[in-house]
Amino acid sequence: MFDMPMEIGTELPRFTLRQIDMPDVGMWEVGDQKYIVMKVEMVAKRNRKDLPSREDKSKVEGEFQMLNIKALGDEPVDAKTLASKDFERVVALAKSGSV
Repeated sequence: MFDMPMEIGTELPRFTLRQIDMPDVGMWEVGDQKYIVMKVEMVAKRNRKDLPSREDKSKVEGEFQMLNIKALGDEPVDAKTLASKDFERVVALAKSGSV
């Protein structure tokens, strides 16, 4: 679906969601795989020259504040739909199966 560059052997960061943040969490089981959409704001950016790298010693780390998050369920949503500026409309379309 998306071309997501990622170094071989690296693991994406983990994050925690509380049921108060996204009620769907209470209905999901451990091991479930779901699609979610997040609207975030970048609040900090740091060079991390101390991070190990084979090629580039000027790694960059971004810190983000989550502004909004919605569960889409089991089905992916295409990149064109996600590019829409109307976040709530994208989520409604995805949940209705119209995407």
